[in-house]
Amino acid sequence: MSTLNRSGIRRSGDDYQDLFALNIVIDWLEHPDRYQWIRLEADDFAGSLDDVTALRSDGRFVAKQIKWTSDTDVHQVSWDWLLQKDPRRPRQKSLLEKWSGSFFSLCQNHECKEAALYTNRQIEEGFAQLLDEQGLIDRDNLAQDTRSEIISQIGSEEKLTEFLTSFHFHADHPDHNVKREALFRRFQGLGGDQQGFNNLLNNVREWAKLKNNPITLEDILLPLSYTLYSLPMIQDNVLYFIYFFSGAFLHMQ
Repeated sequence: MSTLNRSGIRRSGDDYQDLFALNIVIDWLEHPDRYQWIRLEADDFAGSLDDVTALRSDGRFVAKQIKWTSDTDVHQVSWDWLLQKDPRRPRQKSLLEKWSGSFFSLCQNHECKEAALYTNRQIEEGFAQLLDEQGLIDRDNLAQDTRSEIISQIGSEEKLTEFLTSFHFHADHPDHNVKREALFRRFQGLGGDQQGFNNLLNNVREWAKLKNNPITLEDILLPLSYTLYSLPMIQDNVLYFIYFFSGAFLHMQ
């Protein structure tokens, strides 16, 4: 098996992030009334939780940070990884500092449906023992030295409690090919084909390059204009189907 160079690792990380962006795009196609907009790489808005963000129709926010590694056996989710700093750079913040700071900035000013890490990294055994099924940390069983270091980085016991009861850690996610195939099967379930899927993924890659670019449902449907889709939508307690073809919307009860 070939080894990735530095550029290959960076590109693979971007590709992995794009698949998580595509996941929320397809979720919107499956549930057309779920979101108001999606933003990618929205650091001006979500700080260090900027990879995939969305405003739901109920006014709550979603903020996901995506991390990919080429060596899941060596690079694991652990407290060392989350809390580490370079001693030669005293002003450097750890990942936990960055994510918690962005979490407090975003989720104290807005109600958050989800703030989370998604990664293909495996979970270090001691860290895994603290996670529940939802990816939340059991803060009551933190080792005292870990608790003290977290508090020293994020400011207080109260902030530790608020962050760890709200921020989800989702690790050991499938790699590119498995995730891409699962997304394509969901897209096929909407009546989509390979061309439409490729068009949508290419658009995700272009959207991720743009600054301050809220993505709407119309933006998502535009690259699918060569295929007929039937998408469910509930409005005023009436089930409609949206038929989209060549840029035209037809609402049919």
